[in-house]
Amino acid sequence: MRRTKDSGARRETRARKENAEPDGGASKQIYLSPANPADDYMSGEDWVLVGIALNLTTRELEVAGLVFHGETRRNIARHLGLSIGGVRERIDRLFKKANVGNNLGLVVRIARVHRLLNRTRRRNHGTGAPRLP
Repeated sequence: MRRTKDSGARRETRARKENAEPDGGASKQIYLSPANPADDYMSGEDWVLVGIALNLTTRELEVAGLVFHGETRRNIARHLGLSIGGVRERIDRLFKKANVGNNLGLVVRIARVHRLLNRTRRRNHGTGAPRLP
């Protein structure tokens, strides 16, 4: 049997139902984090700013987001409707633009740029363009 990507989300929903209180949970609210912690890490606006900082196209930004979330090239190709070769080309272009050599390096670069943008945004209250590492 094949495991699907959202099998973890199904397990989480099932666990929520099993642990639900008889009164429907009205007496106390339980915070459940998303199945993927990276979903909480960056908002859509943050991704756009990272894309601008690294000079990425829209498609490269989509691929970078999927790499950041740990997807394989095959899954990225299925998700975006590309061939595996097309995904490979875009990932190679991402590596060159980010000056890294592998997926982990790309994830670290995205996280560093995001941290730098947030630090600069807090310091300047949203104004000014930061220098990139």
